[in-house]
Amino acid sequence: MSDQLEGRRPVLAALRAGRVRALYLADGAHHAIIDDLRLEATRRQIPIEVVPRGRLDAWSSTGKHQGVIADVERPARVGWVQALEAAQRDGRAPFLVALDGIQDPGNLGALIRSAAAFGADAIVIPEVRAAPLNPTVAKAAAGALDHVPVEAVRSLQATLEQAKELGLWLVALAEEGAADLEACRLLTEPVALIIGAEGRGVSRTLRLAADVVVTIDTDVTFGTLNASVAGAIAMHSVRRSRGQER
Repeated sequence: MSDQLEGRRPVLAALRAGRVRALYLADGAHHAIIDDLRLEATRRQIPIEVVPRGRLDAWSSTGKHQGVIADVERPARVGWVQALEAAQRDGRAPFLVALDGIQDPGNLGALIRSAAAFGADAIVIPEVRAAPLNPTVAKAAAGALDHVPVEAVRSLQATLEQAKELGLWLVALAEEGAADLEACRLLTEPVALIIGAEGRGVSRTLRLAADVVVTIDTDVTFGTLNASVAGAIAMHSVRRSRGQER
């Protein structure tokens, strides 16, 4: 099956992953990444069609196509359990990210991008009451969907219970957390990091299921962090605690 993908960097990542079937560029579009797209598509013998920008505007579902739209194959589906098993085979402590009710597509895409950047093995999101994996999410993820599997699950609670049975510790991120994120020793272990939506945060059910609820130390006079920013900080903490910083 195929999908539409928009934006320069997401399409370039999909090209390099071998998923692009056809590339459409706006007439007159100029940018260094546009040149990279042309070169990569030509090298891979992918058809390139230059069309009026207005046609891309009409096709676009994000309104921010940046002069680039591609017809792409969907990424090969890798289940979160398979991804964690692969990490174990590689001798690494599995790192799962669970996103609880993130409804803003931009935040979801940014969190997926951070998860890929900081070495998460897989991401799970609920099938309902959360943003779907649509072109807006893919654009915000900037190609990260080609680097980290994302699986929509029927029940986040049941999925995390299964993760616990597989040996993962559950660490929930919440403003009212009792422990400091930086001092959490569980981050070096097989871990599922639970990140909630802005406002509501991690649900009470998942906070109760967690082995520890952590918080990010911030200036209380400033207020809370954006969900994607807080999530990125927490994911970076996992990477740093494991000595994986470059």
